[in-house]
Amino acid sequence: MDAPYNRSLPLLVLMGLCLALGIACKRPETAIRERPAQRVELVQTVKGMTPEEERVVVAQLAEGLSLPTDSSEQTAESIRVFRLTLSGRPDRMMGRGLGSTCLVSTGLGALAGALLPGVGGAVWATWRSAAIAAGTGGLLGLGYGPI
Repeated sequence: MDAPYNRSLPLLVLMGLCLALGIACKRPETAIRERPAQRVELVQTVKGMTPEEERVVVAQLAEGLSLPTDSSEQTAESIRVFRLTLSGRPDRMMGRGLGSTCLVSTGLGALAGALLPGVGGAVWATWRSAAIAAGTGGLLGLGYGPI
């Protein structure tokens, strides 16, 4: 016969581990405040990003971190650099309008709703319950689309 606390022991160990990791890890803003950077450097491999856009990103980062925007104010001693690496490509969905966004969201919601009753071999899964769940998922997707 298992004692009730034996079943919750793995959960307690996991919660303790998460708590220890949460206390031990610093957020990047905290580390930057303790030992501030003197310069912002941007390394990017984003296709289609112009040099002007790079300068805007560096200026916004420098402003957010309260750093000088130009590198002329540097001293001869050691310099700590905040280096940000961007990679990827422009978002394909950027040009998509509200109508197609709502349509895709509604379709995905209806599909997820239709498949939901059959997940896990539910005993109550029938065609009627799948249709009701698909309609509910579609309505939720329609409401979520504009958001």
